[in-house]
Amino acid sequence: MSKSTLREVQPNAKEGEHAALAQRVQELEDQVQDVMYFLEARTKIEEGTDGGSGWWGYCCNSDPRAVDAAA
Repeated sequence: MSKSTLREVQPNAKEGEHAALAQRVQELEDQVQDVMYFLEARTKIEEGTDGGSGWWGYCCNSDPRAVDAAA
């Protein structure tokens, strides 16, 4: 939401309130972006499309004897 849109939503609000709202909107946008990045990475790992089996496949789908043999 742009600053002009915030002014349209609350035309009687003071400039300080607009700045606070704009900052809060930016923080929420950043949080949504972080969640989307996490979900995309988790999906790739679970599907094995991250270029390798990833740590998830190693810890949950590996043969424990192979780990012991490598040690």
